[in-house]
Amino acid sequence: MTTNPHGITVKVCCASCEFKTWKTDCVRWCMKRKAEVAAGNYCNRWRMSKQMDQAGTPGGGQVKRQEYLMFLMSVREAEWLAEEQGQQVEVKTIEEIRQLFEQEHGTIYMNI
Repeated sequence: MTTNPHGITVKVCCASCEFKTWKTDCVRWCMKRKAEVAAGNYCNRWRMSKQMDQAGTPGGGQVKRQEYLMFLMSVREAEWLAEEQGQQVEVKTIEEIRQLFEQEHGTIYMNI
């Protein structure tokens, strides 16, 4: 763990690294090492990403609720599973998923 300039604790791992990108939807790719990286891994080339460096900066940012993120993941997983089973799937947009969540649960954002 480390702390960014605004006092926010950041886990030193691939997810918080400047050099992380995505090879596929589920596979992280290190642009520095040019290799796949497992979740939670890190190396001596780790450098804090811009997003993690700016976390905690005053400026009206909003944090999404965990319930919303889990809902989003369940919708996407259902779509992926249906596609794997050979079904024709109409992929929902983020806006459609947000609207579904907000109809049943209210805002997608936390009050902080």
